[in-house]
Amino acid sequence: MYLVVTAPNLLYHKEQFFFNLAPQKPSEPQGNTEGNINTEYNFTTDSTDPEGKNLYYWFNWGDGTNSGWDGPHSSGANATVSHAWTERGYFSVKVKAKDEGDVESEWSDEVKISISNDAPKKPSIKGKKFWVIPGKEYEYTFKATDSDNDDVYILVKWAGGSQYDTYGPINSGEDLVLKHTFTRPLTTYIIQAKSVDIFGEESDWESFFVLTPKTAGNYQQILERLLDRFPILRFIVQEIFY
Repeated sequence: MYLVVTAPNLLYHKEQFFFNLAPQKPSEPQGNTEGNINTEYNFTTDSTDPEGKNLYYWFNWGDGTNSGWDGPHSSGANATVSHAWTERGYFSVKVKAKDEGDVESEWSDEVKISISNDAPKKPSIKGKKFWVIPGKEYEYTFKATDSDNDDVYILVKWAGGSQYDTYGPINSGEDLVLKHTFTRPLTTYIIQAKSVDIFGEESDWESFFVLTPKTAGNYQQILERLLDRFPILRFIVQEIFY
């Protein structure tokens, strides 16, 4: 813009002024409206600058954090930024723009996203089920997986009841190998285990039955001789009972 000043007996004066107009209000961020904890989601917006200057975008994620100024992006071009939430809840996402002269736009309209946390799956339990000799130590392997890939705790009850031992946290899908000794003969033990992720979501209990014989003497010797005589039988027993 030019300003021209003239008056009698005064010299002609011309001054040029430059104005930097703010970018337009960015479009409402486009992205997921539902999601899970610790998973990144993309949000896209755009704006235009009256002078065609490059733009920077600042996303407010509604959880006390922001993207900082992301850019430069060409005027009118899409800008995509990602974010992962670490807590459950409803969050409002909005964005503003600024040009190369640091002139900012107003905030965009908000979009809401609901962040949840899926419970882990029941842990698997592997180990010897039958002919578990009282007083002998055995290994049992527990594995829990979490669809959000969260670390998990595994709670284990060795003999039913309300008492349990807690192990972890361990990585989702990681083997937890524990040793245990059963003491009573001619008993059906129930090993129970459940998974709990680091955000407190729990699976149901998984059950695993263990049988101990009346004695470990003659019966075991007879079984071992039988299995030695018929190798295919040993293979079948191991596949079914171990």
